[in-house]
Amino acid sequence: MGVSQKNGRIVFDGQLNDKVRRLIREKRLQLGLTYRDMAAYFCSSWSTIRKWEYGPTRSCSLSQRPRLEAFLNGDCDAELVQQVTMHIPVYKMNFPAPVQCCMERMETILSLLCTRPELLERMLNDIEQVSQNILQQLVNGENSNGDVVR
Repeated sequence: MGVSQKNGRIVFDGQLNDKVRRLIREKRLQLGLTYRDMAAYFCSSWSTIRKWEYGPTRSCSLSQRPRLEAFLNGDCDAELVQQVTMHIPVYKMNFPAPVQCCMERMETILSLLCTRPELLERMLNDIEQVSQNILQQLVNGENSNGDVVR
């Protein structure tokens, strides 16, 4: 089942189905939280939070259920936003959700590649090249296919 509604509130049974995963992710992004922010709040690892959102975890621990239900209901929004604003630069909070998601992926990749400097350098070079190509297309008034847009 995952979640249901009772008296206008979300009731969470601990099962992480597609609907629950989407709700967790949407709520996290709405609040501007990274996986690490959520992990600190739930006293878990960032990878646990990611698994709640994308799998393969099918349920959360019994001890986390009340806190996750409170999170989904917005009971801890003020506390979480305060926690985040103390640690995140203001510019990051103004990005749309897809950009924040992309930035989080990059943060995760960078942390994973810290032991592989050769892969990190290659990835950064590739990102730089793609960024330069996109900027050049914008300056030239081209779309992603290279056609001039007027």
